[in-house]
Amino acid sequence: MKTISRTTVWALLLSVLAGSVAVVEAGTGRRKGTSGAQELLIPLGARGIGLSGSYTSGIQGVEAMYWNPAGVAILPGSAEAMFTHMNYMADVSVEYAAVAARLGEFGTLGFSIQTLNFGDIPITTTAYPDGTGETYSPNYITLALNFSKMMTDRIAFGLNLKVVSETIMRESATGIAFDFGLQYQTGLRGFKFGVAMKNLGPNMRFDGPDLEQTVQIPGTEPGSQPRPLRITAQEFDLPSTLEFGTSYEISLMAQSSLVLTGTFVHNNFSYDDFRIGGEWSYDNTLFVRGGYSLSPDLPTEEAMYTFTVGAGVKFNLSPTMNIAVDYGYQATEFFDDNHVFGIKLGL
Repeated sequence: MKTISRTTVWALLLSVLAGSVAVVEAGTGRRKGTSGAQELLIPLGARGIGLSGSYTSGIQGVEAMYWNPAGVAILPGSAEAMFTHMNYMADVSVEYAAVAARLGEFGTLGFSIQTLNFGDIPITTTAYPDGTGETYSPNYITLALNFSKMMTDRIAFGLNLKVVSETIMRESATGIAFDFGLQYQTGLRGFKFGVAMKNLGPNMRFDGPDLEQTVQIPGTEPGSQPRPLRITAQEFDLPSTLEFGTSYEISLMAQSSLVLTGTFVHNNFSYDDFRIGGEWSYDNTLFVRGGYSLSPDLPTEEAMYTFTVGAGVKFNLSPTMNIAVDYGYQATEFFDDNHVFGIKLGL
C-alpha cells in the first residue's frame, strides 16, 4: 500500500480549497452575465449528465476529465476513450472526444477536445436587415490536457490545462484555464468525498480586423481624410466554480448496487446549485440514472434546468476490452430539451 506524508496530503487539500478566494463573490446574481467562455459550463458526458452533475466525489475514468480531473487516475483498466454527441439548445450541437492512459507509477495522462457547431448564421446589416445572402459560423474549440495520480490508495489528485479558442467571423479570443480536483475514499465502506475547482485563468479578450474602421473625425476641416479607428473590446472573466461532493454506494441483492450522489456548486458568476442523483446498476452491465438540480436563490422564472435521467449498458468485447453505450437527458425550460449520446471503449 502506498503511503504519503500528512503534510503532503494537507498541502494538496489546501491548494484546492484556496481557490475559494477566487469565488468570494459567488452565490448571487450580481455578476450574472458578466463572464465569457460559457462553453466551459456545458456538461460533457452522458453518465455525468444523467446524474445531473452530482458525482464530483466518485466519477472515474476518462469521463471524469470534465467533472473532476482527479477521477481520471482511477481508470478501470489501462486506457479508455470516449465520444459523445449532444443536441444542446437553439440548434447548437456539442461534440466531445477524450482519451486517457495509465503510465505506471508516473500517473495517468489524458486529452480531450470539445467543439460547438452553430450551423450557418445569416449575415445582416443595417442596409440588409433580412440578410445579405452570406452566412458565417462561429468556431468554438476547447482542448484539455489532463494529469492525474493516485497519491495514496485512497486519495486521487488531478489537473487539467485547457486552451479555449473562440472565433466569430474575423474576431477571435484565446485563453487558458486550469481545473484542479481531489477525490478521497474514506475508511467507511462506500463513502467518498470530492472537491473540484474549475475554470481558473486570466481574462480573455476579442480582437481582429473587423474592430478597425475608417471614420471621419468630428470637428475636422471639410475634405479631411478619414482616419482609422480601432475599437478595443472589453476583457471578460472565465466562469470559475468550486464544487464539493459526496456519495455513498449501497450493495443490494441479486448483483445490483445503488450509488447516491450529491454536490454543492459554488458559482462565481451565478447562483449556487445543489445537485443530487442516483445510479442503479446490475452486474456492472446495466445502469439506470437520475438527478435533480436546484438553485434556492434563483427566481423561479429564471430556472433553466431541473431534472435529468439516463441509462447505459456495458459489455465485454474480449477478455481485455469492453464497450459502454450511454444516454443522458436534461430537461430545459426555455429551449428544446438536451439529449446526449456517448460511447466508451476500455482496455
